[in-house]
Amino acid sequence: MSNEEANYVTPAVLRIWGGSGFCHERELLAASNPVTNSSWQINTFEIRPKSNIRSITFSAFYKTPTLMPYNGNLLVDGASAFIRVPCPGEPPFASAKSKLPPHKRKKIQHLSIPQHLKILL
Repeated sequence: MSNEEANYVTPAVLRIWGGSGFCHERELLAASNPVTNSSWQINTFEIRPKSNIRSITFSAFYKTPTLMPYNGNLLVDGASAFIRVPCPGEPPFASAKSKLPPHKRKKIQHLSIPQHLKILL
């Protein structure tokens, strides 16, 4: 820490991590290019976890390789829900809406994130 004024304008990279719980970064799922713009833009990430994940963590990171850590920031707004997309050769997915009333639907015991997802940020 110092008394010098710091700026946060150096381009940063958005990293999307999957893990088994809160703040557990086990698998890097996606990373953006360094964000250099100062206006809102839409980014699309396709993620393909290699293992079951239960949580997602978004983090700001340095452009690599870098010799010295630096200050940077990212603002994320209006992120979409995760959308499962079929893998090549798979048939399209059926509608997620169930026609059964809520009290007759099966209860979800374990959250498992599909192997092929898309998110818009």
